[in-house]
Amino acid sequence: MAHVYRVILTPAKCGYVVTVPDLDINTQGKDLAEAIYMARDAIGLWGICEQDDGRIIPSPSAAEPPHEEGELISWIDIDFDKYRRANDMTTMRINVSVPKYLKALGDEAGINYSQTLQEALKARLQRGEAKWFGGAKYIKTTLMPDQSEEDIAETCWELRRAGYLKTLDADDTVT
Repeated sequence: MAHVYRVILTPAKCGYVVTVPDLDINTQGKDLAEAIYMARDAIGLWGICEQDDGRIIPSPSAAEPPHEEGELISWIDIDFDKYRRANDMTTMRINVSVPKYLKALGDEAGINYSQTLQEALKARLQRGEAKWFGGAKYIKTTLMPDQSEEDIAETCWELRRAGYLKTLDADDTVT
């Protein structure tokens, strides 16, 4: 079930500070797009941690939060169940059987069985036709040489926020 929380965006030297009054949490972003993305991520992470600890997540308030002149008010939607599914990287131990000769060959080749299985499962279970695009620098040099790296990164953030891209690596590689 989706909830919509009001946030206060306060301009700062390096972007925006985001306050979520209903949850008493803060985050920040280098620009509005990143601040809103980070707010959704902070709300989602905070919410699933509360659930994991057996606490009730407060319902969003209907009233506009008090704020100073120059601060912006926005709304952030979040579905805690979807957020959990998309971000739960908890590992589970499973037992897998392979033919003896494959085990021997894999051991000789130094195969990381866990990583290999994860890669195979991701490739097989991936929904839709995802395409690897790389980071902003790669996209600029190979796909959009006329655009600035900053514009490409901002566009990727917006597309990620809208659910059209998935960030796979810490270096913002997207598919």
